[in-house]
Amino acid sequence: SSSSSRSSSSTVHGAHGARGAFWRTASLWQTERWHGDRLTRQEDVSVSPDFPFQGPIVDLSINEGQTIVGFGGAFTESAAVVFSKLSGDRQKEIIDGYFGPDGIGYTLGRVHINSCDFSVDHYSYDDHAGDLTLEHFDDDATHDSKALIPLVSLAQELLE
Repeated sequence: SSSSSRSSSSTVHGAHGARGAFWRTASLWQTERWHGDRLTRQEDVSVSPDFPFQGPIVDLSINEGQTIVGFGGAFTESAAVVFSKLSGDRQKEIIDGYFGPDGIGYTLGRVHINSCDFSVDHYSYDDHAGDLTLEHFDDDATHDSKALIPLVSLAQELLE
């Protein structure tokens, strides 16, 4: 292990070797903000067990079972507001870094409904007390149309 404080994200790739052993490499991406090479792919690294472990594991093998449909993260209003203030070129660089074919491989994103702890302000799609039929529900997601929905739309466009 390195003594560097570098942050990174990785994508695991694997292939079965002799006697069913599963050898892994990971694509390494620089994400630490104070490096000049932020959001750039680094040299692949080898991943192998280095200590005994008791607990749940994810076994990436050729055996069929549950299907992994993708990997991703959360789209939040605070991230979307900051993103919306960036230049078009910088926005493209960031979206490509996450969702592009040469990026870290995101294909999914989670979006909160109403405000969350990463929202700029508290809001709801229906603030009318007792509206159990949701007659006043904001079907247009007006609050999120300012920053959050445009960010999600850029990611979707890139993945299509």
